Amino acid sequence: MYFSTNRFYWHGICIIYISNCTHYKLLAEVFYFFNILKILMLRTISVFLCILAVSLVATDAYAAGRFRIGVTGSLATVYDDNVELSHTDKIADVITRIGVGVVLKKEDKTSETRIGLGAEGSIYAHNSDFNNISPMADLLWKKELTGTQRLTMEDRFRLSYEPTDFADAFGRESGQYGHYANRFRLAFEQDLRPQLTFDTFFENDIDFFTTTEEEDSIANRAGLGLHFALSSANVVGMMYEFSMRDFVDDADGSTHLLAGTWRHFFSPRLSLETRAGGQGVRDFDDETYVRPYGALILTHDVGEETVATLSLFKEEVMDPYTIAVAESWRCEARLERDMSERLTGSLAWFFGGRDYRTPDPSEEFIGVSVGLGYEIAPDWESGLFYTYATTDSDDESRSYVRNVVTLKATRIF
Repeated sequence: MYFSTNRFYWHGICIIYISNCTHYKLLAEVFYFFNILKILMLRTISVFLCILAVSLVATDAYAAGRFRIGVTGSLATVYDDNVELSHTDKIADVITRIGVGVVLKKEDKTSETRIGLGAEGSIYAHNSDFNNISPMADLLWKKELTGTQRLTMEDRFRLSYEPTDFADAFGRESGQYGHYANRFRLAFEQDLRPQLTFDTFFENDIDFFTTTEEEDSIANRAGLGLHFALSSANVVGMMYEFSMRDFVDDADGSTHLLAGTWRHFFSPRLSLETRAGGQGVRDFDDETYVRPYGALILTHDVGEETVATLSLFKEEVMDPYTIAVAESWRCEARLERDMSERLTGSLAWFFGGRDYRTPDPSEEFIGVSVGLGYEIAPDWESGLFYTYATTDSDDESRSYVRNVVTLKATRIF
C-alpha cells in the first residue's frame, strides 16, 4: 500500500521536539511506536480479511467440487472530456482500456460461491502520465447453514483512478489519483418463527490514497434488525446500526442509528420499504447531536427481463474524502430491461446534496447514465454507454461538468 512520507516526517519532528525534554523522552518513543503500529495495522487488516474470506470460501468450494471457470477479455474506447474532474483547465482525452478477468463459480442446493480476479489497463492517447493498471477482486459466498439460518460473506477490492460509480463520485475531490478501496461484509439471518426474522451484519471499509491531499481511513459498521410479517403484504420491524470512521492521522467520528421499518408488497414483485428514526452523532470535533433519519425504497423486479429501483435517503454520513460529518440526502433510480432477445437497455439517475457543519463547502451532485448492450454471438457482447456528471459546490474549485462516452466489446471464453 501507499505510505505518506510527509506524515512520517511530521511525526519525526514532533518526536525530536518532545525528546529534547528529558522527562518526556520515554513518552515520545511510545507515541512514535504506536503511530507507526496504527498505520501498519490499518494497511494490513484489508489484506487479512481478504485472505481469510478467500480461504474460507475456497475451502468450502473445493470440498464440494463443481467449480466452473470462466475467462473474459475486454477492449474499450472511451472519450472523457474532463479527466481530472476540474472546474477550469479541463483535460479531454481518448482512452483505450484493455481488461482481463477470471471467474470461479460453484452452486449447489445450500451454497453459492463466486470468486473473481481481474485487471484493467488504461492507455491515454494524449496524456501518457495518466496511464495506469487497476487490479480488482470480488468474492461472494452464500451458505444455508440450516433450514432457518443463512450466512453471506462478500468482499470487493478495487484500485481505481476515477469514480467507479455515482456514489463514489459524490464528494470525491478533483484530480487524477489512485484510490485503494476494500469493502467487506458478513451477514447472518435466522428465522426465529414463521413470521419473525432476525438479521445482523458487520462491514469493514478501507480507503487508502496515492496522494497526500487525501487522508487514509478505515470504517466499521455493525447492526441488527428484527422483522415481523403481519401478513403476506406487510412486514414491520426495528433496526439499529453503529458506524465509525477513523482517519489514520486525524480524528474519528461515529453515529448510532435507530429506526422503525415497514415494507408493503403491492404484488409479489413490487414493494415499498419505509424507514424512519434518528441518528446520534459524535463528529470529528467530539461534538454530539441528534438528527432525523429517513428512507424510501421502491423495488420492481419482473423476473430477468426488467429490474427497476427508486430510493431516497436522508441521513448523516462520513465519507472517506472529507474529515467531517455531512447532512446528506440523495435520490437514486435505476432501470434495466431486456428490449429483445439480444438487446438490453439500462438507465441510471443520481441526485444528491451534502451540507457540512464545518467550514467545508456544501454541494450538490447530479449523474445520469444510459447504455445499450448487444449480444453479437453467444460468447461476444458489446455495449455503448454515455455518462453525464456534474457537481455544484459553494467552493467553485470543486465544481465541474463531465461527459464520458464508452464503446466496449467483451469476449467470454
